[in-house]
Amino acid sequence: MIRFIYIFREMLSPFFLTALVLSSVLMMEKTFYILPFFVSTGLDYIPFFKMLIYSTPTVFAATIPISVTMAVFTGMYRLTSDSEVVSLRAAGISLTDFFKPVLFFALIMTFLVGLMTIYLSPRGIVELRDLKFQMLKQQTKIKIKSGHLNKFGDKLLYIAKEKKVS
Repeated sequence: MIRFIYIFREMLSPFFLTALVLSSVLMMEKTFYILPFFVSTGLDYIPFFKMLIYSTPTVFAATIPISVTMAVFTGMYRLTSDSEVVSLRAAGISLTDFFKPVLFFALIMTFLVGLMTIYLSPRGIVELRDLKFQMLKQQTKIKIKSGHLNKFGDKLLYIAKEKKVS
């Protein structure tokens, strides 16, 4: 049992590090896509954070399998580079004992990704679509009057009177 926990722990830190880096990169891409819309319209930032939260299951469904692969490779490489595999094999430990924590880790992550793909991601997509619709409804309530100063959040917009061209 101690070997199982030790090998399992060897895979956790590379998994979380890889998941953090990949998820951050993908969320930055979503942030740069969404943020200018909020800045230009003067809307609150709460819907912005809601949009990011609703998109995280989709991002994690893509990054977790890559992170598991990196965790297994890195964890096993660490064990091999420290000659722990050789010493454990010399002590009579079979390769199946190395495979059990890897399989357990992979099955947990497979269940987690399946949960995200089947339940959380579609729900997040529906909530994201509803939030976009609510924001569009809120944005269409803004009336622009010609010849007046129109306020959009902290921005002012002046529309001159329309000239008729003959």
